[in-house]
Amino acid sequence: MTMGVGEYKLAIQRASRAAYAHVKLEVHETPGCALSVDAGAIDGQWRAAVTFGVEYAVDRLTRQGRAAAARVVVTSLHWMPVDPNQMAVAFVAYQASCIAFGLDPDDKVRLRPDWVYEFPA
Repeated sequence: MTMGVGEYKLAIQRASRAAYAHVKLEVHETPGCALSVDAGAIDGQWRAAVTFGVEYAVDRLTRQGRAAAARVVVTSLHWMPVDPNQMAVAFVAYQASCIAFGLDPDDKVRLRPDWVYEFPA
């Protein structure tokens, strides 16, 4: 059973720098099972970043006392060849996961003006 669908796009340009990443994912309920992330549909170079973003959102769920027995399927990831980085991909995966799980994205997880992505502990 599908619990939720999440999609998030980061498209920003500041002076001569830009960042672009766009992810779509689905969350399927898996009672009695641990969290699993299926990122097989995307380029292998981004799987660790996507998994980090999803797991970071799930950590917020568990801190709120909500169960996270789910299979997260990443259905698509788009990026621009000139400006992708692992942190941008992790950021959009986190945001899309929050949407899919019905969490308000934490404003402490952000892209600062100096291009540093923050994921507080």
